[in-house]
Amino acid sequence: MPDNRTRPVAAAGLALVAGLALSACSAASGSTAVSHDLVIGAVTEPERQPDPLVEGSLAGFNYYYNLYDQLTTLNADGEIEPSVATEWTSNEDFTEWTFTLRDDVVFHDGEPLTAADVAFSYNQVLATEDSDIRGYMGMLESAEATDDTTVVFTLSSPFSPWPSITTSVSIVPEAVYTELGPDGFVEAPVGSGPFTYVSWTRGVEYVLEGNDDYWGGAPEVDTLTFQTVADEEARLNGVIAGSLDVALVSPNQVSALDGSGAEVASRESNGVIFLGTNSTKGALQDPLVRRAISLAIDKEELVAQALGGRAVANDQPVAPNVTGYADDAQAPGFDPAAAKELLAQSSYDGEAIPFEYATDGRIPLSSEVAQAVAGYLDAVGIKVELVGMDQASLSNKIYGTVTWTACS
Repeated sequence: MPDNRTRPVAAAGLALVAGLALSACSAASGSTAVSHDLVIGAVTEPERQPDPLVEGSLAGFNYYYNLYDQLTTLNADGEIEPSVATEWTSNEDFTEWTFTLRDDVVFHDGEPLTAADVAFSYNQVLATEDSDIRGYMGMLESAEATDDTTVVFTLSSPFSPWPSITTSVSIVPEAVYTELGPDGFVEAPVGSGPFTYVSWTRGVEYVLEGNDDYWGGAPEVDTLTFQTVADEEARLNGVIAGSLDVALVSPNQVSALDGSGAEVASRESNGVIFLGTNSTKGALQDPLVRRAISLAIDKEELVAQALGGRAVANDQPVAPNVTGYADDAQAPGFDPAAAKELLAQSSYDGEAIPFEYATDGRIPLSSEVAQAVAGYLDAVGIKVELVGMDQASLSNKIYGTVTWTACS
């Protein structure tokens, strides 16, 4: 069985600043009509059918957070806030968590959302071996509804950040999911979120409609459409032309929007670009080689040159606004001379190390970043073989049955 464990090289960590371009959405000349439809240019779509209990890609969560509810939610500052759950408590050793639910949440089919639906959703994730969501909650033993508005989670070990996990698990109606089965549910999903399902055309779009009966208030948007636009130039042109209302743009595209009437909103995200290594095989088994890699990369210059200053150099493979970030943890700084010394002491024989990375836009300027990293490594004597591929193929190599050596 291949070993797919990864060891992050924190020196390559970059906390991303997400750049969203918002079209001016001007009404036609002489018209006072205002559109209440929103078209978002999505970088990717889910690699599998978008079942919220199984498929866990970032693209999928774009759908889930609008179609379904979760027990808790994250605000703009990354802080956990109540959603379906109004409050939660734990026992002294954080192995049992009790959540109290709102009593006014209704699914799109008119049925009330109860603790039984919550318990079912979590237990269904546990029972689904190939669920991506299951990977978030390996410490969960069971979820039990003790009454209509109370659910108790039992964990196998103490875990104080458990509430943060509940921001990522969507709640589905037990009766509908059981009746239709996973495949049928994907074709006719029922949630309790601010939008209801309309249609999904793979490779084209995912369409949702505003839920006027949403417990949190009717959304201001009538129709929400996620159009799959993988090409970054096409997304940029879509914003300029007005066919896309919102789209993620790369740092080097921002200046192209000057004078277009589009607004660019930049926010520090919880995304991180880091260099992950398989430390169980090849040259990267040697800690001296890994440390040399860490010392060879100039993060500050990488941010300034490759990412146009729209990122923050980071010492950890998690962003500062993510639970568990350690303020006092520091990685070695840029020191190519020290990197060369370590390399001379190491077992590295000069053979090129495969460097695999995604090229389909999920990571802004991924090819440029990979090439820059390769240049830093080459400067200290480490040869790499750049291997670009789409995100689905890279994910399969990392999490599937194929061995790998390094990835971005």
